[in-house]
Amino acid sequence: MANGAIAHDGVSVNGQAFRYMIHALARGQAGRTVSTGLQVQPQSTPGNTVRVSAGVGIVNATGAGLGGSYVVWNDADWNTPTISATGGSPRKDVVIIRVTSGVPALEVVQGTPAGSPTEPTITGSNYLKLAVITIPASTTNITNAMIANTTEPWLPGLTIHQQPFTLDTSATNFTNVAPNNTGTVATLAITMERASAVFVGYGIAVRTSSTGGADWDGRTELRLDGVNQPVLEGRYFSQTNQDSQYIAVSGWVTIPAGVHTLSLVVIHATASGGDVSIRDKSIVSQEIRVG
Repeated sequence: MANGAIAHDGVSVNGQAFRYMIHALARGQAGRTVSTGLQVQPQSTPGNTVRVSAGVGIVNATGAGLGGSYVVWNDADWNTPTISATGGSPRKDVVIIRVTSGVPALEVVQGTPAGSPTEPTITGSNYLKLAVITIPASTTNITNAMIANTTEPWLPGLTIHQQPFTLDTSATNFTNVAPNNTGTVATLAITMERASAVFVGYGIAVRTSSTGGADWDGRTELRLDGVNQPVLEGRYFSQTNQDSQYIAVSGWVTIPAGVHTLSLVVIHATASGGDVSIRDKSIVSQEIRVG
């Protein structure tokens, strides 16, 4: 058993004590300290290596007898070892930083070629995953389109991670829509590294396209992955004789880890059919991370 207290005057501090201090300040998390650092990129002339940009990261020291966390850094582009060419099937490789006896090094963990390749299992300890490279069959040179950097930076406290947004200014027209019929007017793909709260908002411009006093009553909803259950309740609206109005709604949505689709739908609530035009459809999202 061992214990200690860090930062007392006149007491020397060894590597283990520093690692525990870093671990405490980082709240046990690992990753890039800023999302733009340690980015895996192709060479200026694509070849069989990739480069990692300047940056700083936190690597948990999970090796036997270590504990705590390392701070790793580089101040210029850093080249990986050679990446083997693929044969007749595509392959997924993973780029990591591994710390061995206090020395960081880049590694490329090679996957198994397959028609639908999966990421390889990373063995050992003291590493930080930077990117996945999906290499097509019979390929030697690595291009940017093949590289997917991890998007999980280490950021202490309350942070905002900008998720994608969509804006479509074209018109979506519904003609003689039956009551309670639903139409999707916009979708947004969103990738979550982990389950998290996301602040989302959407807006649409609604205009009835019939004349002569035709009514078109409806409501808007935001749905997740096509499930017929709103994750964000919408607004009711009533349109008469080519009226126009803009509807904007925002709120908090909890989205699990993985790739998901947000869908903005319009539901017709009038007792009879009617025509309506939906324009300027948009969905925006910002992920709020704590810790």
